[in-house]
Amino acid sequence: MRRELWILTLLTVLLAAGGPVVSANETAPETVVVRRGPLGSAVDVKGVLVPAHKEAVAIKLKAWKGSLEIVEAASEGRVVEGQPLVRFKDDDLERHVESTRLSLESSRLKLQRMEREAAIKAEERTYEMDTAVRSKRIADEKLEQFVTVERKLRETEAIHRMEGRKISLKNQLEELQQLEKMYGEDDLTEETEEIVLRRARRSYERSLKSYEFSKQRHDWFMTQTLPRELESLKLSVRKATNKHERLKTTQPLDIQKEKISLESTRLSLVGLEKSYAHLKADLEALTVKAPMAGYAVPGHFHGGKWSGLESGAAMLEPGKKVKPGTHLFTIVDPDSLGVDTAVKEANLRHVKAGLPATVTTALTGKAKLEAKVDSVARYGSGGSYKVRVLLREKNERLRTGLGCKVKITKEAPDEVLSVPVKSILEDDGSHYVFVLGDDGPEQVEVRVGRKADGRREITEGLKAGQRILKSPPEELEEEEEHDDDHDNDEKKK
Repeated sequence: MRRELWILTLLTVLLAAGGPVVSANETAPETVVVRRGPLGSAVDVKGVLVPAHKEAVAIKLKAWKGSLEIVEAASEGRVVEGQPLVRFKDDDLERHVESTRLSLESSRLKLQRMEREAAIKAEERTYEMDTAVRSKRIADEKLEQFVTVERKLRETEAIHRMEGRKISLKNQLEELQQLEKMYGEDDLTEETEEIVLRRARRSYERSLKSYEFSKQRHDWFMTQTLPRELESLKLSVRKATNKHERLKTTQPLDIQKEKISLESTRLSLVGLEKSYAHLKADLEALTVKAPMAGYAVPGHFHGGKWSGLESGAAMLEPGKKVKPGTHLFTIVDPDSLGVDTAVKEANLRHVKAGLPATVTTALTGKAKLEAKVDSVARYGSGGSYKVRVLLREKNERLRTGLGCKVKITKEAPDEVLSVPVKSILEDDGSHYVFVLGDDGPEQVEVRVGRKADGRREITEGLKAGQRILKSPPEELEEEEEHDDDHDNDEKKK
């Protein structure tokens, strides 16, 4: 640590009435007062001049993605709003527009056909459902009629027929027996009588045979035909029921499917109509016009830098081809400039839109150009937040892209204790000032903080209103230099 200071000729300073007297050959040292107030009333940042109003001019097409051939392009210079800048042509685009038009007409006809077919199918479904309902009803009725009425009736009829045949056969047998009895008793031998008897016997035998056949058929009818007919009627009911249930299940799904297909076709048609409209608009957009009045420069200005300044003019030569979206010109308002800069988050609360600022550049020297803060970004990156400053005055010497310094007046700066930077002596990482007391200046160690506008914050060691030496004593500075030289020599050894 540095040894105690001697009492210098600084006793010549008159601190109070009756203080030490200064001789004629001595000069009182300059002093300053420890002040409480804002440490720097401005935020100092670097920035770049940018056009306050600019428009990027690009070939913007809605649908066409192919390259476009330049027919004619304007030169760099002043333009008025609506002035043609670049004119393109593209035969492929024209052919594509016509092809899309034909596809659009075809899609419209397809949709009309689908709508008409849907109406016809709706009628067919109604007819098909009605038929299925009717078939099921008839099948149910036939089955019910067979089970409740017809089967029993037909069985009764069959039994009645068999009984009739049986009675008929019995009658024939009785008649034959009577003839045999008659002819046998009388001992008739006439030929006629023998013929009658033989015929009666043959008729009875034939009827007996027929009765056997009928009996077999009756048995088959009762055991096979009627049960199979019942089974067939039941199958018809099942078939009609299944068809009816199938239609009830599938028809809504078919209707929904047709609706989806129709809607899909309609959406495709809408998309095709939109594409066609965009392509027609692309044809009309092949002449690019100036969106604002100003100075047109081939290239693109973004992020405070120009790109394509050298290649822009060559790219715009007739016959060259460019892709849609390519930046062709940037139109700037040369009479309205701003500054793009950024502030650290520590100063963010002191900067807001509307605050005054000054701008200095290498071209304008020490002249301070009046400006104001136009906007402060709500989001930052890496602890920095973008700020746009607008110049209040016009200067013909200024150019877009020129670097500059910006001083933004703080809003509500913090009040702290501060002294001039030159009043502080630094030694081995420690800081000292020389406070004037009744007995002269006294070396006091202090803690320091931020620096701004030639002053430094004192966080510990001083009070507001104290008077200190404006600069350390010359003898102490010489001794410090001697110590530094000695330290350097020791390091060299």
